[in-house]
Amino acid sequence: MSGLSQPGSPQEGRVEPAVEPVKRQWGLRFQRCLLTSLLTCLVIGGIGGVVWKLIVMLPYYSVGAEGKARTTERMLTDFVAPDAWFSVVAAAGGLLIGLLGLRFVRLGWPAVVTTAVSAVAAALLCWGVGILMGPSDFTGRLAQAMPGDQVPIDFTLQAPVAIAIWPFAAVVPLLLWSSLAPDREVEAAAQTS
Repeated sequence: MSGLSQPGSPQEGRVEPAVEPVKRQWGLRFQRCLLTSLLTCLVIGGIGGVVWKLIVMLPYYSVGAEGKARTTERMLTDFVAPDAWFSVVAAAGGLLIGLLGLRFVRLGWPAVVTTAVSAVAAALLCWGVGILMGPSDFTGRLAQAMPGDQVPIDFTLQAPVAIAIWPFAAVVPLLLWSSLAPDREVEAAAQTS
């Protein structure tokens, strides 16, 4: 029975002293990384939603004397404005979250996961804040409009796939860092040789 501890032997229940503090320290770092990333995403996502709402000029329908709603060809091209501006905000917000996530690169792959999850949370918050601030219920507003009124379309994201821009942009700084930064393991091996 070599290598196995016998019941009642001094090795039973013994924990390697060097392993336990390393695990505890890594766990605390991971928790701090996760908490910081989530708090950061709440701030960035909320600000992103406000910025998204403020920079979008919504197209509108004009109500004529006969009660019909019309719009111009120029206004029809602006129907994609909320999606386009959400994508711009997503790229900027995602890169910012990714740059802030560089503080935790020593954790390895968990830094990438927490950064990506935080970016998705920021995207959803940005989307929610923008929709809460923007006009909604277009049909109800149009039904109540008087001749001569201009009724803007609903403020919404028509292509929800734009949410994916947030995590993709967020992991770019981490991926660049991992591929371009000096490799500590190689340096350590070179120093021991």
